[in-house]
Amino acid sequence: SVPIDNPCWGGPRKRQHDLQHLLRQIDAGAFGGSASLVLYEDENYVAIAKPPDLRMDGPQPATVHKLLTYWYPPPSLLQRPPAERDEHVVPSSSSSGGSFNAQLADQISKLAKHSDLSDNALRPCHQLDFATSGVLLVARSRKAARVACRAFEERTTSKEYVAVVCGHVGTKSSESGGDEKRATSRAIPILPQSALSGWTDGAVERDYRKKRNNAQKQTFEGFMPVHSIFGKWKAETMKRNRLEAASLDPATVDNKLRRKRS
Repeated sequence: SVPIDNPCWGGPRKRQHDLQHLLRQIDAGAFGGSASLVLYEDENYVAIAKPPDLRMDGPQPATVHKLLTYWYPPPSLLQRPPAERDEHVVPSSSSSGGSFNAQLADQISKLAKHSDLSDNALRPCHQLDFATSGVLLVARSRKAARVACRAFEERTTSKEYVAVVCGHVGTKSSESGGDEKRATSRAIPILPQSALSGWTDGAVERDYRKKRNNAQKQTFEGFMPVHSIFGKWKAETMKRNRLEAASLDPATVDNKLRRKRS
């Protein structure tokens, strides 16, 4: 079965997580008030404002690649037999909206990954996480992708991040209020210093780039796998959650985690 992400722009029904629903949300100005997410466009690159809760690629009914493929369909998609497409409906343009091609959107939603269309030349030059919104640079050819990806790899580009937070994040578990107004803040696992040792000699970076190069055989150029530091943090969090589910007191949980690290 196809996984469903339950994005913030979706709804309770399955149909409200697909590409058609996302396109309608864009046309309604749900992301910044504009009916277009295209910030810049020329013959080599497209810069879009990526919506939050949208994956880069995968079997989900709506992803960044599927959205871009709808706006910039490759010839193989438009030249399918009449039985596989609606030849009376013209796909909407990337910048002006235009008519909505529901059948084309459904065809694209069923694609498992970007490489399902061999002539799809669109290549994101970097990545933004699922929940993250922001400017995403997309190359319109393999040559343009190589140039941009090299620039990102050699750190000749610059990025600016804006984090919006609410309240304060604590480092210790705490409870306040009565039964009706109980608020629990989970302890944030702190990685041991040994987990960061690979950063000083470049070992983590070399291993990361090796994994990325291997992953490119299955997906688009510039694809980046989950970073090892995030993987360690996630594993630490899952261990803590399992121990807490066993109704162990916080001191016992900390001791068990400390023994596993050593």
